[in-house]
Amino acid sequence: MLEKDSVAIQQLLNPGIINLTFPQHSLALENLSLLSKLGYQIEDYGDNSLLVRTIPSVFGTVFNKKYLINFIDEIGSHKISSLEQFCHEKIAKKSCKDAIKAGDTLELSEIKAYVKNILEKNFPATCPHGRPIIVKWSLYELDKMFKRIV
Repeated sequence: MLEKDSVAIQQLLNPGIINLTFPQHSLALENLSLLSKLGYQIEDYGDNSLLVRTIPSVFGTVFNKKYLINFIDEIGSHKISSLEQFCHEKIAKKSCKDAIKAGDTLELSEIKAYVKNILEKNFPATCPHGRPIIVKWSLYELDKMFKRIV
């Protein structure tokens, strides 16, 4: 992805307009090439505003102004030491927020599809934070859990 200088992008049917503070606007204009590497095609729209034509497709099909403002703020605070690491952290955070949580209701067909994807696509056994997504129990351990073995 980034190592090849190509991020999958989503063209917006209606370009987004984002209003910024003067420092954010200046910072964004100074870092157009970095923002472009992240997947944003941006133009100056005057009056501390930007016109956004594309977004990184990993963030969906709807322009989320908060993501872009966050990127600009992090550029300004020098929190981006490596573009690859920065994107990995952002994608990991988004995937965590969008993940299925305890208590979510799923249909059996959805569960089967998730399990099939995990097994077929050789997903890692942990989430981006290192927590396991798969746990293996032996038949003996299951029997013990259900008090069939003392």
